[in-house]
Amino acid sequence: MNSDTDNGSRQAEDKIQEAEHLGFYYPDGIDNSVLEIRRIQSSFTKFFYQIREKYQITYEYISGTGPEDYLNVLTLSGDQAYFSRESVQEHNRFFRSDLIHYHDFYELMIVLEGTVVNCIEGQDYQYPAGAACLINRGLRHTEGFLSPSRVLYIGLSTEYIRELEDWCRTSRIPVEQELLESPMLSFIGRDMKEPGRRDYLDFFPAFQKKGSYRTLYRNSESLLEALLRPFCGASHVVRGLIAELLAFLNSPYYHCSNIELAMNKDYLLFSRVSSFMEERNGRFSRAELPALFNYSADYLNRIVRKYSGLSLYDYGMQFRLKEAEEYLKNSDYPVSEIAVRCGFTNKTHFYKHFEARYHMTPYAFRKENTQPAPEGRNFFPENARHKPKSDAAG
Repeated sequence: MNSDTDNGSRQAEDKIQEAEHLGFYYPDGIDNSVLEIRRIQSSFTKFFYQIREKYQITYEYISGTGPEDYLNVLTLSGDQAYFSRESVQEHNRFFRSDLIHYHDFYELMIVLEGTVVNCIEGQDYQYPAGAACLINRGLRHTEGFLSPSRVLYIGLSTEYIRELEDWCRTSRIPVEQELLESPMLSFIGRDMKEPGRRDYLDFFPAFQKKGSYRTLYRNSESLLEALLRPFCGASHVVRGLIAELLAFLNSPYYHCSNIELAMNKDYLLFSRVSSFMEERNGRFSRAELPALFNYSADYLNRIVRKYSGLSLYDYGMQFRLKEAEEYLKNSDYPVSEIAVRCGFTNKTHFYKHFEARYHMTPYAFRKENTQPAPEGRNFFPENARHKPKSDAAG
């Protein structure tokens, strides 16, 4: 990701400089014609954002977290564009106390680079590059930055959502019609019918689908380009790019979780670990998890035990055995090969764990659970050739 990140950082600086050269600048960072930002007299919430346009795109570029680094903010919508800048250290110092806000629109936050802390209703959630979340209307939140970062925010008004739904509904293209049934639009639809819901959507990259951030980079660059240097048809291009981005987040490249505020951040972390385990069929190294989730292995082990009653190792073993179960039911691979495919170093180790869970040998399980099937039965993509069951002795 290094070359993509370096290129992205240079492009981010170019966008910021381009905005300054075009004269988009508001020094106080408060007032513009895209968003109306009101100060709130409250012990917890400080600002209320009201959207004046149907949508707004905000791009934030953070060069670092030192005393000389800045948070650069570019806000765009239609022919409106505004730029502001503030010290990153000052922002991080006060973001939990003085920058808490809520708004009357739906806000999609996409982390393109770095790690962002999203403090939602007093709880801190970390979002690495490639992750995203959809903040509901009325949820109090604020963001802080742990590293050089680039973040894209898309604010969608209820009017824009209705237009998007009508567009999808009347489209003759199936993939656009399918967007109506996506978790994101379903989530927004429920809130529009029952305002005041205390939940949000969490999007975490699928670990087997590496490179999803590249699609996000390309999409965000195209959005910024269309808005900074508009052309005839740009408004339609922007609408299409936003729809494409929403569809991508609802694709197999992402795990989507509906997080209710009654849940705490430990449960969100557990759900992310569970998604990882399911996708990897329980195969992982102890050093891999801390790098992925920014928490120590011991802490992750405690979280998994808290919600599953099992250690990380035993929880992962459940997924490996579930994969073995599917192979035994739906393939003709020998048991010894299934053991290898499920990450076991030898057949004896596999038998020990399998018998402890299912109270029978893999061979007995296969015999009990396999029904006669037509020749050429193939449920696994890699099982291209029919293979004889050579483990008849178990």
